[in-house]
Amino acid sequence: MATWQHRGEMFTKRRSRSARLQMSDWSLLEDAVITANLWMLDETSLRLGCDGAIWMIAGRRGFDYHYIRRWSPDDGLYDLGRLMFDLVGLCEVRL
Repeated sequence: MATWQHRGEMFTKRRSRSARLQMSDWSLLEDAVITANLWMLDETSLRLGCDGAIWMIAGRRGFDYHYIRRWSPDDGLYDLGRLMFDLVGLCEVRL
């Protein structure tokens, strides 16, 4: 979900898609989560900008729940997001 504000009004663009993953896909996703260091990231970051998108990613591991929010991430976190889009068939979406 991407949210932005224009002239005091909130606009939200949502895209929802789900897919059943193969074990090989699940392994790729687990590797991307580890590479992005998702479980160790703080919930928010001080990095902001005027152009880009706010990414919100949540994960659950047993009873542990972790949520992060980043503005136009790069490196491993970008790769994780790209992989998630690709695995559900949204390869055409430009991030």
